[in-house]
Amino acid sequence: MKHLRSQGGCPLTVLEKDLIERAGGTPYSGSFLDHYIFGILLPDGTQAFVYATDLVVIFATYAFVVLRLRRRAVRGAGEGAVSVSAEVTQRAVRLREELVAATVAAVVTVAPTAHHG
Repeated sequence: MKHLRSQGGCPLTVLEKDLIERAGGTPYSGSFLDHYIFGILLPDGTQAFVYATDLVVIFATYAFVVLRLRRRAVRGAGEGAVSVSAEVTQRAVRLREELVAATVAAVVTVAPTAHHG
């Protein structure tokens, strides 16, 4: 498992490459998306569109979740709804910031390698 900790990137891709290597194969280079999706299922040059679409879906999902949590907190808390709603909003904002940071880091890491394929 030392090999798993030494690589960056998605943990599932790292695990897949490790298992391929343990089985005697040669792991592919690049990311999962580069290997299986771009250039095979999708034409080369679509990486930016796919990553932008991913960000839109993530933001839309978070907006939906925040609105549902706020609505549920207001209905269920009565007079204490304001404090519960503020707490839910703060948690959602922190979660969104972490996800955005992770997504941007993934896009910045993978996007430059897509042009070298």
